Amino acid sequence: MSTQRWEVCSNLVRTVREADGSGGWLIAEIPPNMPDTHDHARLIAAAPELFDALHAARQWLNGDKWRYDEDPIRRQCWQDHVDAMDAALAKVTGAAA
Repeated sequence: MSTQRWEVCSNLVRTVREADGSGGWLIAEIPPNMPDTHDHARLIAAAPELFDALHAARQWLNGDKWRYDEDPIRRQCWQDHVDAMDAALAKVTGAAA
């Protein structure tokens, strides 16, 4: 998934304004009187990069070597993490988990 860069401007999240004047489109507005307004805005602005990082990590885990770990507890831990990644990615993409 190709992503745009987003930035925080006060309580707004928008696409990054480029030198040529393009960009600056509103993505989200967080109510200014909401607790942790700026924390929420920064999290939303980071969403595209977080998605890309999670997607890349999940692709890296597509190798099956961890599935053959002799320690069943460690193998289950890996599976739990992979399942959580798949669920988060499905939520973002709208795919079935």
